[in-house]
Amino acid sequence: MFGWLKKRQLNEQKKLLFQNEMASEIMARGYFAQKQDSNVVAMLENIQAETLRISSLADASSLVPAEETSRLLEMNKSLRKIYDSTAMCHVSGFDDAYRPLLGWDEYYKRGW
Repeated sequence: MFGWLKKRQLNEQKKLLFQNEMASEIMARGYFAQKQDSNVVAMLENIQAETLRISSLADASSLVPAEETSRLLEMNKSLRKIYDSTAMCHVSGFDDAYRPLLGWDEYYKRGW
């Protein structure tokens, strides 16, 4: 595989892991906890647990299996739909709300 392609895939996996973990935790502990929506909170907690499980399979130089990447994408889509149901979607988009403070380039440099 081309080196640049593998690096890009690794970075995309890092991004999915970061966004899924951050979004599920923040929304579960914040907005939906305050609304006392236990169904959504349970779903967010499941996403967070699954993301942490997949994260434990990852390392700095190898890709997680394709089926795990597909699962990460599914969860990310679900999180985006949940986010779009909140008032915050009118303030900033999902990608802006859940990104590292120093930006993606710096995050990618730091590894896992």
